[in-house]
Amino acid sequence: MAIANSIAFFRSPSLEVLPDLGHDLLPDLDEIQVGKWRLDGHLVPEIMFSLLIACTVFFSFLHGMRVIIFKRLFVILGTLMLFRSFTITVTALPDSLAICRTLTPGTATWTNFPWYMVLLRWFHMTVPGTDSETDPMYSEIDMTCGDMIYSGHTVIIVLCCMLWHTYYPRSKTLINPVKLAIWIWGVIAILSIVASKMHYTIDVVLGAFFTITFWGTYHRLAYDVRIGQQFVTLAWIDGVFIY
Repeated sequence: MAIANSIAFFRSPSLEVLPDLGHDLLPDLDEIQVGKWRLDGHLVPEIMFSLLIACTVFFSFLHGMRVIIFKRLFVILGTLMLFRSFTITVTALPDSLAICRTLTPGTATWTNFPWYMVLLRWFHMTVPGTDSETDPMYSEIDMTCGDMIYSGHTVIIVLCCMLWHTYYPRSKTLINPVKLAIWIWGVIAILSIVASKMHYTIDVVLGAFFTITFWGTYHRLAYDVRIGQQFVTLAWIDGVFIY
C-alpha cells in the first residue's frame, strides 16, 4: 500500500481542486478552536477514526468468535486495500487538501517516472523517524497525498461499523442503541473526511459501497460454504484461513 501511495504522490497533477458537491454543502472544516487550543480540520476525522478502531479492537478481543472475526476482517481489509492500490495509481486526481497540493510535485509521466524517489518516499513512510524537516516532500510523510479514489479511511470506518452490526448481540427492541451509536459515529467521521477536504465525495461513496458490498458478499458465501454449498475458491480461503 505504501508503494502505491508513493506512486500516487508523484502522479497527482498540480491543478485546482475539482468541483465537489460535498465540499459545497458541508461547512469548511479547516480549523477548530476550543478555548486557547487550535486543531487542524484534517485531524478531526483522524481522531474519530482512531477512537472507532480502538473500540472495535477491544470489542473483538472480548468476543467469543474473536479468531474468526479477525481472520475475516484481515481477508476483507487486505482485499479492499489491494484493490485500492490499483485504483489510486491508474487515475490521478488533483488532491482535495490544500496542503497536499503544495507538497505534490506534479504529474510524472510513466516514461520518465522517478522510481528512486518513489522508493525513497516509501522508505520514509515505512520506517518511523526517517522523515526530513528540510525537504518539504518528506516533511509531512505521515500525510498521504494524491491517493484519492477511493478513501482508505472510509473503508476502515465502514468495516468497523459492519463488524459491530454483524457480531454485536441482537437487541430485543426495534433499534439496537449500541449499533445505532456506532453507525452515527461512523457517518459523522465520514462526513468530516469530506468537510476537511481530505477526500472528494466520490472517494468516500465508493469506499463505503465497495466495503459494504464485499463484506456482505463474503459473509453470505462463507455461510453458504458452512451449510454445504461449495464455491471452490471461497471454500479454500474460508476453510484454510477462517475455520
